[in-house]
Amino acid sequence: MDLSACLTGDLRVIPDHDFYRKDPPRVLAGAGSATTKLWSPLKQRVHHSPKRYEMEKRARQALDDAISAFHFFDELSDRPYLAETAHIQAHRCAEVVGNIFGCFAEYEDGKYWDVCALQLMHLRMGLSAGMNTVRCCSICLDEIDMCEHQLDEEYEIVADRSADGICTACGGESCSHAAGDVVICYPTVLHRDIQLNEVTIVRFPRDPLARIAGLQITEDKIPRLLEGRDRGDLVACRRCTGPCRGFAYPADGPDILSRFS
Repeated sequence: MDLSACLTGDLRVIPDHDFYRKDPPRVLAGAGSATTKLWSPLKQRVHHSPKRYEMEKRARQALDDAISAFHFFDELSDRPYLAETAHIQAHRCAEVVGNIFGCFAEYEDGKYWDVCALQLMHLRMGLSAGMNTVRCCSICLDEIDMCEHQLDEEYEIVADRSADGICTACGGESCSHAAGDVVICYPTVLHRDIQLNEVTIVRFPRDPLARIAGLQITEDKIPRLLEGRDRGDLVACRRCTGPCRGFAYPADGPDILSRFS
């Protein structure tokens, strides 16, 4: 990701990032460090650019992609270099996002939530759901075991939308298929009438992206975070711009979530 490609003029290079350096770990609403000054010239140029919002969108998408790649590669024990490459890239993208655009905790229903994607990536656990569902065909919407469509065969169909907005061509909700388009596709399985029975925390979830998306910030930390401000005010998060604090795993103990946050 090269932000300078989105700008014109003579720019400072993006400062080097060493996420194994031994700086004190930064926390929510924590003070910045000397590295913040290194980013100041580039931050000012970006914020005064007419392409500022496009650059922010691309930077945050690059961070999301690097984190997603790490979740997938982490399971490949025979090729650890893939996960490590994605890990480094995630830190690099996060430092760009944090130093130039900034990140904040979320406030909802009177509670603050830690949603730092980079920090949550280091919490190496996922969610495995036990549930009962009705498996339906994306083309005809009948039960998959009862319809005539085969999952390993392509079909030419006219795309349409179900009552709940599902595309009959691909089974997606936000695809580019318009009603009336003729599409060649494989049928997919849709899950309906979902009855959730339980959710288990596991090391490797079946869906590598089934991860914890936020941790509630405990009440004892709120006064320190707000520092005299009103509840509901923005709380900045600068941990994504600091060094790697290592990984946490389910086997580390039942209090792993409180220790991690």
